[in-house]
Amino acid sequence: MLMNMVFFCVTEIIKNYNNMGQIIEDPRLGLPSASSMDIFARCEGAFQLIKSLGLVKKENDAMRSGTVIHKALETHDYEGLNKSQVITADRIAESEAKIVQEYGLESCYSEREVRYWYEDPIIGKMYSGQPDVVYFKEDGHVVSINYKTGWGELPPVEESMQIMSELVLVYVNNRNKRKINKMTGILLAPNAPNYKRQDLSCSVEEIEAISESLDKAVGAAITNSNPTYTKGQIQCKYCPAKPACPAHKESFQQTLAVIEPYYTEMLSEKAVEKIDGMNPLDRSIMYENIGVMQDILKDCEAKLKELAEKKEVHGYIIKEVNGKRKITDETKAKEIAVDNGLFHCLKVDLGSLEGEEEEKLEKALTDAGILERGKSKRMTKVKEPKPKKVKNEATT
Repeated sequence: MLMNMVFFCVTEIIKNYNNMGQIIEDPRLGLPSASSMDIFARCEGAFQLIKSLGLVKKENDAMRSGTVIHKALETHDYEGLNKSQVITADRIAESEAKIVQEYGLESCYSEREVRYWYEDPIIGKMYSGQPDVVYFKEDGHVVSINYKTGWGELPPVEESMQIMSELVLVYVNNRNKRKINKMTGILLAPNAPNYKRQDLSCSVEEIEAISESLDKAVGAAITNSNPTYTKGQIQCKYCPAKPACPAHKESFQQTLAVIEPYYTEMLSEKAVEKIDGMNPLDRSIMYENIGVMQDILKDCEAKLKELAEKKEVHGYIIKEVNGKRKITDETKAKEIAVDNGLFHCLKVDLGSLEGEEEEKLEKALTDAGILERGKSKRMTKVKEPKPKKVKNEATT
């Protein structure tokens, strides 16, 4: 059964991934790129696994929006951008203007949207990257900037293999043409939650060390016929081959061996049926938390049973409370959030906002008729009334 599930899962992930949108022309020539370096430099087996599964990169709405914004910034032409895209482009342009002023880049030679290649004398072309803009100062300081137009969280710049590999690419392609003695990579992601500009400065010696490390990592990813697979939060987050990954399957099987013999005893028949239909990766994640779930269920089981049978449980009542809020029109919700100046919340739950921001956005979404709020029942402990303090009467 397990092997059938794995095969089904791999088949589905390939089908879903390949049906996301139109195939985009690949200027990367099917080789690793800086934008995917957070996966390939950290996990040797990811590149060949993705390639062997035929996971062709397709264009989705977020990618199309990012491409449009990047083009507008390159050409300084905002025609065709919607309101949200204009705001994102403006914020990036304003941030870049501050960088130019801060680093004294006003009169520098610059290159925009140039794809650089890293070539090995034996292997040939290994990987490429395309920084959004690179400034070359006459004193040898190079500043490379990468725009991120999405709304998701990003790793710190000092952990970003994309920024590091782009610095390496700029260096190896310009070291014989221009003076370079210091490099700074900057990540501009104004829509990311809790955004703060991140600069990474490196000496030439540090860049050469990073270059050597990437040469080994990417070389192994391209050529090793028996690669190792390394699990990790950063590289696994967006890897499309996770359900077929041996490292994840091994973890899943280990957890399954411990949990599965008794998980049916603690869950309803309907829940067990639903779990059996999950893909191995999702089941593995669930099983990792199931021990905690079991402890909670044991603590609550008796009280919940008595409440379900309408019996009184001393100290507890069933209280109807507001349930989860659900946005029914994501596109319209984004426009409303932008109109209300809440750029950072477009991909964030309403619950992550506080005070006036939350009230403001909730009211706007409710008025627009695109916010639903259900009701749910919760077992609530009755608060015992505090005894009144009795003042001591003064004695005469």
